Order: sequence, then C-alpha cells, then structure tokens
Amino acid sequence: MRTTALAGALLLLVGSTTGVSFSMAASNDPGTAPLTCDLSGLDARDGMGARTLRVGGDDALEIEWEGTEGQRVRMRLQVAEGVPVVRELALRGGAGAWTVVAEDAGFEFSIVEGLRRISNQQLRPLEELGVALTPDVVDRYKWDVFWDAPLDLRHPGPEGFGGNPPPMEGVADQPGLPRSPDEIRRADVRYSVTSCRVEGEGRRLWATLSPLRLGSFTGDLVITVHRGTNLVRAEVVGATDRPSVAYKYDFGITGLAAESGNVRWRDLAGGEQAFGLRGPVNEDRVVLKAANRVVVAEAGRSSIAVFPPPHTFFWAREVEQVVGNNW
Repeated sequence: MRTTALAGALLLLVGSTTGVSFSMAASNDPGTAPLTCDLSGLDARDGMGARTLRVGGDDALEIEWEGTEGQRVRMRLQVAEGVPVVRELALRGGAGAWTVVAEDAGFEFSIVEGLRRISNQQLRPLEELGVALTPDVVDRYKWDVFWDAPLDLRHPGPEGFGGNPPPMEGVADQPGLPRSPDEIRRADVRYSVTSCRVEGEGRRLWATLSPLRLGSFTGDLVITVHRGTNLVRAEVVGATDRPSVAYKYDFGITGLAAESGNVRWRDLAGGEQAFGLRGPVNEDRVVLKAANRVVVAEAGRSSIAVFPPPHTFFWAREVEQVVGNNW
C-alpha cells in the first residue's frame, strides 16, 4: 500500500475589500449534516485559528488567518450529505467589512489510472550487472522509469516503439505490449465525510476531512492555509491496495457561476489572454494552454487563481516545459 499526496492544487485569493468579488451558483444540496470537528490538536498561534460555529442553523468549521499585507482571510466549511462545501471564502482589510470571494463552492477531483511498467532503459544495466529480474526487483526500479506511457494503447509499428519502451514480451510478472484497455480506469471523487480534524504547525494550519474515494485510492481531503499568504492548498491524501498504479488527476472548483466574471491566463508565448464568462455554457471542459498552468477567475476587483503545487523534481540535463493544461 502506498500513501501519497495523491492530487492537489493551490488557490490564491487576491483583491480589494469592498464589494462582492465573485458571483456563485446557488447551492442545491438537500441538507447539511452535523459537523463535529476535533480541535484538540490545534494550539493557540498568532494570526490564525479555527472554531466551530452555527451557520444557517447548521454546524460549520471556520478557519481564519492573517493573509497577504495584513489582510484577514476566512473560510467556512460545512458537510452536505458527506460532501464538503465551502459555504464562504472571504477577505477583509484592517477593520473593514468582509468581502465574500466565493460561496457554496466545492472541490472536484478526477483520476485516470494505468499500469506502471519498467522500461528497457532500466532493464539493460540490471542485466549487465547480472541482477536476476525477479518481481521484487522489477517493482523496485519501475518507479524510476522515464519512457513509460500507461495510457498509450497503440500497437507497435514495423520498427516497434520509439525511445525505451517496456519490453514487448513482458518481464517477471509485468505484462508485455500492447497495453490492454482494461488497464485504464477513470473515476471522479466520491466524498462520504463523517469526521473532521484540525491541526497546526509553525505557520501552517490544516483541516482533514475523512473519508473519500478517488478511483482505487481511499483517503482524506486536506485543506491547508499558511499565515502571511492568501494561499489555500486543497489535496487528496490517499492510499491504494492495487499494485503498480500510475495515475494522472484533474482538480477544479465547482459552484462558480458562468454568467459573470472573466477568466484570465497567459498563453505559452507569455501573452495575456482573457475570456468573458457570458453566453452559452460549454458542456465539456475547455482546455487552456496556460503558462505555468495558472488560470485566474476574476470579477470586480477580486480574483481566485488556481494552479498545481510546484514541481519537486526536475530531470538533469533535460529541458522541462509546462505546456498546459487548464480547464
């Protein structure tokens, strides 16, 4: 079983402290369940804190912290039929009034899973060293693979696959090529939240909402805030019992009304792009080729930027280019 920060993104809130900054769709949830949140792991700390309170006649978790340039940021969370809902996300400057940035919003995750294979690039030096290619050895080194493509269902051409693909005939208990469509599984997140825990360390405070399921993974939604910034990190932390799972994920915010506001991003040439959210709504996702994978939803003088966490590893002597994609 592997435990990992499975999927996540960062939200950056920016804006003035006057006027409602983002128009949201009305909530259609059938009811809000009582939210009992364990705050025993949270010590008193400067500039940030959490409490439970009543919002609309139901229990809610409220997290408040010191944001950028002395702003205050507030998030109120509730659970509706097991699904976490951001009832309010708001900013305030000084002693001014709270500016509501988002209401009745949700966190959407989807995943596609495939089978990780070791490639010839890892196998050749092992063979040259006389290492027996047992299932344990293959399982250990296949996570370093560069050339594997778990979603590629093509049959090889006359000259086979390019690069350093997995062995055609398979190795140890790893199946050969071509890949089977049965290896690929797609799923959306399924929340069934019944517990909540808030903890803090240093300049961080995080709420863990459990449980959920994302494909073959089970785990938690973890929402982290950082004192001194307007950043919110939302991520799924989970584990799977399935072997050799390679995965990709999508993250989005639900509940934003398409009838108002604008979307802004920089294209791959660095040019500024904008689109007004007016007119008919697309049934499918609209993919943006966005530099640094940053997309900004804006209305009035406030905005929410969404982007993935920074990379933690770069290949030596390789040119890494982020070529999209947002939706």
